[in-house]
Amino acid sequence: TGQVKEDVLARFLQLGVDVHAGEIRFEPRLLDRNAFNPEATTWSYESRQGRITEPLPKESLAFTLWGVPIIYQIGSSAEIEIYRDGKLDSKLAGSRLGVDLSQSLFRREAALTKLIVRIPESTLR
Repeated sequence: TGQVKEDVLARFLQLGVDVHAGEIRFEPRLLDRNAFNPEATTWSYESRQGRITEPLPKESLAFTLWGVPIIYQIGSSAEIEIYRDGKLDSKLAGSRLGVDLSQSLFRREAALTKLIVRIPESTLR
């Protein structure tokens, strides 16, 4: 329904997920500090391989984007860890994924298995 679409769009706005010129940006300006888990926990989500349960560290929150798990963690600076085939592949300074990686996410390429996005605490409400 229209309300569901509105709720989804509002949540992405709150999470700071933005696509501009083919590039995904993670810049949560409206995200409240209290949205992050105060303690370590687990999270279950549906993937291409079925239901997956993954540990989440303290001060994190998680969601999926085009079928890929995105884990936000509070950090001292903005950084993105890119996981391919379940292993850490590379790190990017900042909050932009870049056009090539964004396109991989849009295409739901199986090799891209997780993103850990570090959010500076100073940007949270």
